[in-house]
This record gives sequence, C-alpha cells and structure tokens, in this order.
Amino acid sequence: AVKIPVVAAGGLHDGRGLAAALALGAQGVWMGTRFIASTEAHAGDLYRQAVVEAADEDTVRTRCYSGKPMRVKKNPYVEDWESRPGDIQGFPQQAMVSIRAGAMGGIGGQIEGLDADRSCFAMGQSAGGIREVLPAGVIVEQLVTEARAAISRIAALNR
Repeated sequence: AVKIPVVAAGGLHDGRGLAAALALGAQGVWMGTRFIASTEAHAGDLYRQAVVEAADEDTVRTRCYSGKPMRVKKNPYVEDWESRPGDIQGFPQQAMVSIRAGAMGGIGGQIEGLDADRSCFAMGQSAGGIREVLPAGVIVEQLVTEARAAISRIAALNR
C-alpha cells in the first residue's frame, strides 16, 4: 500500500464522486468547479452563472488565455483562437495578449465588468452537473450526505 495520501481531483462535483474516489483508495477529494458556484467564492455573478448554466459539452481545453493548457467555458473568444491555434503564443506572452484584450476576467479575480463572450471562466467538465449556487457549508453537507447514501447502497449489496 502507498503511504502517501492520495487526493482525487477532476470531474468531481457530488457525493457519488466522493464515494467513488474513497472506494478507489483516495483519502480525500479536491473540488474546484463545484466551489466556484458557492456564495463565498471570489467570483462574479456572471462567472457563477456560467458554471450553473454549463452543459456537459460546454467546456474546452485551450491555451488561448494564458498560453498554458486549461479547461474553460467555450465562448466566441475561445472559438476564434481555436480556429487558428498556430497564432496562440506560449506563456507568458499569450497571457499578456489576453490581458490587453480584457479577456482574463474570471480567473484574474475580476468580478465586475465580465463579458460572457470573452472572459476566461475556468471550469472543469463537472460544471455540467452543477445546477445551483449554494453556501460552501451547504455544499459540504450535501457531499457528505450523498456520499454516505452511496456507500450505504454499496454496503447493502454485500448483505
């Protein structure tokens, strides 16, 4: 057995994912996108709205904002850059291009003046399963309740 704690990350947004990660040996999980849609997150309302309205196919991996790969909500700015990937520069040059274009928005800590057609709304594929903005404490309570229910269902199979 590995003596280094393992933390599962990526694609997790609910208690079923937490239970699955624990069943596979993780000691915990790291959730990013789920907590962007929390009332305490330093994210603008437009950013939170982008998360809860995202469908499963609405995110894309791109280098167009920073020059480094990241997953974001698709928008016209991303689609324009992805139509000409050879023009995307490396980091930090591409980040400077995006900053000058006023497109870094969401991830830059900006919460006012965001633009759904160009701002960078970093989010994972789990956004498609997130439907409401809640306080972080409520999210954690739901995660624990859902995980316990999933683990109980699995345990019942062994009886």
